[in-house]
Amino acid sequence: MKISIIIPALNEQEFIGATLGAVERHSRSGIVAEIILIDSGSVDDTVRIAQGSELCNVYEHPELKGAKYAVLNQGAVYATGDVLLFLDADTLLPEGFDVAIRQVIDRGYVGGAFEFSLDGKGLSLRFIELVNRIRYRLGQRYYGDQAVFCSRKAFDEVGGYPPLGILESAHFCARLLRLGKLRLIKQKIITSSRRFEQHRLGPLWVLAADTRVFLLDKFGFKNKRFAEEYWKFNDKVNQ
Repeated sequence: MKISIIIPALNEQEFIGATLGAVERHSRSGIVAEIILIDSGSVDDTVRIAQGSELCNVYEHPELKGAKYAVLNQGAVYATGDVLLFLDADTLLPEGFDVAIRQVIDRGYVGGAFEFSLDGKGLSLRFIELVNRIRYRLGQRYYGDQAVFCSRKAFDEVGGYPPLGILESAHFCARLLRLGKLRLIKQKIITSSRRFEQHRLGPLWVLAADTRVFLLDKFGFKNKRFAEEYWKFNDKVNQ
């Protein structure tokens, strides 16, 4: 078994070095074949930093900016592994992540994800973690910052990530569930809390916006409309 790690990136110079370093330090079985970073138009040092990693192959696709689902699918085109792991550029994988993934796939699961955690401090962030953990346990619809993974065969069979402006990972998991079972690995990934902490309205307002999107999606509203509204809200960081 070989794992290909696919990372979408856009202006991630602050985080990408630590993310790549965690992959290299925390791999325990030698089955990580490659890291594929798809850069969608960075104007900072993201590409230069990523090129400093021996495992990392960098591909630049500025035409895909703003379409994360397309970036992830493009990464899969380049991947050579028989397991695909989709990792956000500001997320740290836990020690032995590759061993845990191999065990899940060997037991017949089509894929899975890791337990969600944030790197910041404070009760509001712990509350956000709790709400998210309840939410993704309701239907095994995992999010991009949980390092979703699956077999290459399953990825191809479901047609990859759906063309959605938001919640593309949750809907990708829904597709995978049609093929078989997913497994939540209880080891915690650590993802940046920046989008909660840096928003001018504060963490709980961001959580409220996330919850609204979750409910609109669950009740069948059009993804395009509420995705556009959400990203306009999310752009108010530091304004």
